[in-house]
Amino acid sequence: MTTFETDAPGSGHVVIPLTRLTAFLAAATGPTLTIRKAKEAGAVALTAGRLNASIVPLSVSDLPDIFDLKGLKPVRAFDFGEGVLTHLLDFVAPCISTEETRYYLNGVCLELLDGEVLGVATDGHRLATRSFKTVAPLEAWDRNPIIPRDTISAVRKLAAKAEGRIEFSRRTRTPPHSSF
Repeated sequence: MTTFETDAPGSGHVVIPLTRLTAFLAAATGPTLTIRKAKEAGAVALTAGRLNASIVPLSVSDLPDIFDLKGLKPVRAFDFGEGVLTHLLDFVAPCISTEETRYYLNGVCLELLDGEVLGVATDGHRLATRSFKTVAPLEAWDRNPIIPRDTISAVRKLAAKAEGRIEFSRRTRTPPHSSF
């Protein structure tokens, strides 16, 4: 969730579908994005340079509570060196299943071993696995999270040649949710 300062009086909430906002910004010509209430009932007007659009936002009440980070409890975390995560993901990503009927194969399973992270992906016909040693000691984990295909795609772009830290958290309430 992104929050930003405005020069308008008062406060409010708006949920703009990411695909529509991204498409608008890709075509935008100006350096400033203006979001205001549109003349049409329930719509939001976007302006950037000469480009104008009217979008019907999502209902704030429909926004999932996954953005409420208060209930998260850290479970596991590990650091990785420059380019290491990308090296792992680039190797296993071609084997991620794209079949909607086999949704449980649509991601990369990360196995956290003693001081090592193992990534595994399969589409039912091909299997790819690659591992790397962690910078600091890592306690083995009895759970193996499956990171969804779309998340892997985003992480590959963000991680590129970077080094960083990955934290797995789990909500303390029922049903349990994981965050990556």
